[in-house]
Amino acid sequence: MSASAALTMPLASETRGPMNSFEAARLNVRLSAIVENYRAFQSLSGSAEVSGVVKADGYGTGAIETAKTLRAAGCKTFFVARLSEGIALRPVLGD
Repeated sequence: MSASAALTMPLASETRGPMNSFEAARLNVRLSAIVENYRAFQSLSGSAEVSGVVKADGYGTGAIETAKTLRAAGCKTFFVARLSEGIALRPVLGD
């Protein structure tokens, strides 16, 4: 998937509670926007390293695709919340 690609994924299969007549929400993520944000933080960070936080499946954006995109943009360090998330990313990122 290229950095200009977009990920589209459902946020919920159904809405719960009194407003359950709404359709499921969808999230569109432009990977190019994630790269733009990464580069903006890089330019503001001076000599500090900027890392990617991809815990909880990249906050719902797809950790693997997000991490691969950030790696291609030069990101070297990633943060996850659970060991299993890091283990899943290692073969994808080549570490």
